[in-house]
Amino acid sequence: MNSRRPKIHSRRFREYCSQVLSKEVDNYVSDLLKELVRFQDRLYQKDPVKAKKKRRIVMGLREVLKHLKLKKLKCVIISPNCERIQSKGGLDETLHTIIEVAREQEIPFVFALNRKALGRCVNKAVPVSVVGIFSYDGAENQFHQMVELTEEARKAYQEMLNALEQELRAIEGCSEEPLCNLIEESTTSLDNMTSQSFLEAGEPEYGAYQICYYVEKLAQETV
Repeated sequence: MNSRRPKIHSRRFREYCSQVLSKEVDNYVSDLLKELVRFQDRLYQKDPVKAKKKRRIVMGLREVLKHLKLKKLKCVIISPNCERIQSKGGLDETLHTIIEVAREQEIPFVFALNRKALGRCVNKAVPVSVVGIFSYDGAENQFHQMVELTEEARKAYQEMLNALEQELRAIEGCSEEPLCNLIEESTTSLDNMTSQSFLEAGEPEYGAYQICYYVEKLAQETV
């Protein structure tokens, strides 16, 4: 039976993501970061010393976590396709700590873009996994729209999990086993095609379709 369980996460949509991916969220994140970088660069041209003291963003897992713990950040943007390094003190552990601290501080954390796209938004030629925002002054509209859409995406994700739970219980008769146990067993990839398309740095898996698709597929296989 385990082989028929739907795989809702993949290398492009890691299991730490707690919202469905959305083009609208991506667009607002992209606009927000580009605007903040523009503000920062403009200030740097006028006063490099002041610009260094009044940075708008910070990049990288460890740097973001450091400033998060110092309660300096207003928001964290996380790519849904961060590398999988599960050793003690590795990227996965740091990433989960960032999410945990952001929750504790009630700071918005948003899953958007992919690592390459996130890097391009902050004018970096290399992939970027996480971006922390110190200040969004001057880009309030983009920020608030992004947060609002993220909340909707998070609710949609939970609704899909609830629907998936009902389908799994109906199909497999798992009245006792927690949903998290069912999902954890099948979060490595959606399928071989998904894994290969990831290598080509394709577009993120937008929306909740990946959950719906596999629920429907699972139901069809059991008929």
